[in-house]
Amino acid sequence: MASPSKIPITGEMHQTQPVTTRETALEKELQHLTRINSTLCLLHDSIFKISQDMDKLNKATSNTMEMMSKWTKIIQQANFTHEMIDNKQWNPSKQEKQEQERINQSENTNDDDDDDEEDKQLRILARKLIALESENMILNRSLEREVSEKRDRWNKAEEMANKRKRELGLLNTAGDSSRRKLNG
Repeated sequence: MASPSKIPITGEMHQTQPVTTRETALEKELQHLTRINSTLCLLHDSIFKISQDMDKLNKATSNTMEMMSKWTKIIQQANFTHEMIDNKQWNPSKQEKQEQERINQSENTNDDDDDDEEDKQLRILARKLIALESENMILNRSLEREVSEKRDRWNKAEEMANKRKRELGLLNTAGDSSRRKLNG
């Protein structure tokens, strides 16, 4: 495309009169506006490229947060397992042996009773259920504590990430899908 400053001005009046200072000033202004326009086009292209790069960074950050979340879950599960193994009070095989001994004792003492076999099995199952429920309560408390700690760490990490995004100007205040809090 030919630059507007290089397009010759044609007309009878122009051919008969020399170039006036007004026309020269207009041509300079046109050249100046053309340079400004090209600079603005370059600026627009740069802003578009930066926007694309920021989108890539945002996606990478989201993926990193997801990977960190999964890694945290794995570490917490490993820590929980390690704590249960190291816990001297928690011994499932010992608890099972004690329960079996109680069952054997109850069978020996109840031989004289006229209860039928189904009642014995029901009592045995009820005792096992009580033992398992108490163990389950202990494990649930431990899991609730772990989940609460994880939720607190996650929310703190999200708040820090959102604060950093706001500082960098990456956080959209309306409808940002990367902002989420774990609900209790």
